[in-house]
Amino acid sequence: MAKSPQYDDRVDTDTDLTFAQTVGLIKRSLGFLQGVRGLFVLKFGFALVSVLPPLVAPWILKIIIDQVILQQPLSASEVPFPPFMMPFVQSIQGLSPSSIMMAVVGLFLVTMALFGLRADPAEQAEIEGMPQGYDAATQSEQALSAGGSNANGLWGLIELSLTIRMTQRLANGLRVRLMGRLTRLEMTTLDDQRIGDSIYRVVYDAPMLPEIIYRLTIKPVLLIVTALLSIYLLQYSYGSVTPELIWLAAGIVPLTLLLTVPLSGIARRLHQKNRAAGSSTTNRMEESIDNIAAVQSLGGMQREASRFEKQQR
Repeated sequence: MAKSPQYDDRVDTDTDLTFAQTVGLIKRSLGFLQGVRGLFVLKFGFALVSVLPPLVAPWILKIIIDQVILQQPLSASEVPFPPFMMPFVQSIQGLSPSSIMMAVVGLFLVTMALFGLRADPAEQAEIEGMPQGYDAATQSEQALSAGGSNANGLWGLIELSLTIRMTQRLANGLRVRLMGRLTRLEMTTLDDQRIGDSIYRVVYDAPMLPEIIYRLTIKPVLLIVTALLSIYLLQYSYGSVTPELIWLAAGIVPLTLLLTVPLSGIARRLHQKNRAAGSSTTNRMEESIDNIAAVQSLGGMQREASRFEKQQR
């Protein structure tokens, strides 16, 4: 015997998605990248480069402490500099501490203008500086023009602009396709379909597509690249000094997967039920407004208000 749906909508009658269904939805979501391939390639390239500047900051501080404050020669350092720092290290070889400090200040000013090392990333500023609200309408409208970058400065501004443009194209493109298919449906299908559910899918669900695509493509790659670069730099500079540190850093990756992967199913079901509940609530509201004349004439306003309030709980 089939269980009755938890909500009154006719799309999310079964909120438990299997692994195969989840993979199928992911493949369909990635198919929308065909229309924004150029912007996606640019966004991916900018995102990869934005991973590198934070790796430079610790070595700049190391030069200030060892070579400027302690006035140690560069050759006396037990920890070798990584390859990307060698051109700068060779350029300051043999300089006085004051000259080294001037060169470090110049490098710091250039990196701060390009990548904003002293400022919060654009992605973090977006989350903390622009409250998303608690209702689906506010969150979806903000998600329609959402963007972010791991860098700041001029590089982060360009990447932020690219992300916003790609987000708008993806979300608006999906809205146009959904609305076009709804207008081509038969009248009997439209009559059977819940009004509020269709509105909820087009207005509130569509803007969430770009963030889903970012989390499936760019963000996992950035996490992997950042982890590999960090482990490589630790191995290159501290492998002969403290090898235990390398094993601890490498062990964090599988430990994180073991702690988070079992919770993915719970998070997926929670979000799916959240969307179904929102669709059901929107449907109640739309049906009440659509039939407001009949409801008022029959004296059922109080009953409809109680019904809507109960649906929100």
